[in-house]
Amino acid sequence: MANLLDYQDVVLIDGARTPIGKFGGTLRDLVVWQIGAMAIKAVVERTGIDPEAIDEVIMSHTRQDGTGTNPARNMLLFAGLPKKIPAHTVNMVCAAGLKALHLAVQSIRTGETQVAVVGGSESMSNIPHLLKGARWKPLGRLNDITIGDGFLYLSDSYSGLTPGLTAERCCEKHGLTREENDQIGYESHVKAAKAWETGVFDDEVFPVDVPAEKGKKITFYADECYRKDATIESMRKLTAPFKKDGTVTAGSSSGITDGAGASLIMSRKRAQELGLKPMASFVDFLFYGLEPADFPDGPGLSIPAILKRNNLTINDMKSVEINEAFGCVCLAAEKMMNWRDREKMNPHGGCIALGHPTGYSGARLTLHLAHTLNSGEYGLACLCGGGGMAGNMILKSERDPEQKYKKVIVGLDEKTGHAYSREPSPEDLEKMKNHQTF
Repeated sequence: MANLLDYQDVVLIDGARTPIGKFGGTLRDLVVWQIGAMAIKAVVERTGIDPEAIDEVIMSHTRQDGTGTNPARNMLLFAGLPKKIPAHTVNMVCAAGLKALHLAVQSIRTGETQVAVVGGSESMSNIPHLLKGARWKPLGRLNDITIGDGFLYLSDSYSGLTPGLTAERCCEKHGLTREENDQIGYESHVKAAKAWETGVFDDEVFPVDVPAEKGKKITFYADECYRKDATIESMRKLTAPFKKDGTVTAGSSSGITDGAGASLIMSRKRAQELGLKPMASFVDFLFYGLEPADFPDGPGLSIPAILKRNNLTINDMKSVEINEAFGCVCLAAEKMMNWRDREKMNPHGGCIALGHPTGYSGARLTLHLAHTLNSGEYGLACLCGGGGMAGNMILKSERDPEQKYKKVIVGLDEKTGHAYSREPSPEDLEKMKNHQTF
């Protein structure tokens, strides 16, 4: 077996993501492996990597009700990659995207592989309804049949709590107020709107052609979940749905959304052989378990642990991306770490504004850090997860600010279902420049 490579000898070449679609929005008619196939196609086209050079594909996906066996394999196939390449699907709830990346990095470190496409995909709009028990129960003429909503199977079996009630428990435990929750939700939208307006996401997001009515297509250019007109007053008018007189509202909860993203990673040696410039290298990963009822505490507990293990401090990080499953996750982390820096934490908005397609968010945070840090800067991503988990990753930027990324638009062929890519037209480029949604 080859000598184990250091984390710093595994590099990220490029990463890209679809625009994020809201629940029942623009991407609702695309199933999870179709969205994932488009992400894989985009990163292959952008980097110019020979598909024959890819050793493995690992994609995260968590809401797997009805999505078939090993959806990552279909993502690979419909992206047009060679059938000889293996693929597997990772489920670790919200931390799944980081775990997929971690598995790919470890495979490269051990020498089993040299090049991997890794990312995540989620279609929360396509979570099905379920008729549980009907297979074995006799359905007579006088029996009720109950159809369950698969989306609601989020309750933790161990604690018996829904995510919303867990968030309310977190607020009670840490003394977090409704006003604090409203404020962090408002800030998420303001940051995201400013980031889109100033072009922060221009290199990160690729547009997609989406089927529309009467056999036509529309091109989806930008995230559709965040609110440009968010105000603190509108946040304060929202009701608390999880608990009477509660502190958590839709305005301080992550958006239910659809999307996918992928990155190309490889050994530093292989990148040099292929003449590819790294955007970032990896420093460390850490996955952490805790009491399921306290899962929002995950970042506050695990971020200090990964920093200590690497002789780093929070001040060494240029950006700290804490997944906003709920606003209380960030608020609790601030209290637990005795740290507050809202310019450093989620500087371009979080998943309250941008959305949280659960199996994909870890992939989004990774490629966002890669695209926004400058060479030599450190970034940290952390996601809590249902069942009592947290995932962490630290990377170090090697990005050349003058690097240009190929502009592509990706869609699905109507006959074959395979992902295709095309060059943006002058009209497309103008809409991309103006950050139009359609």
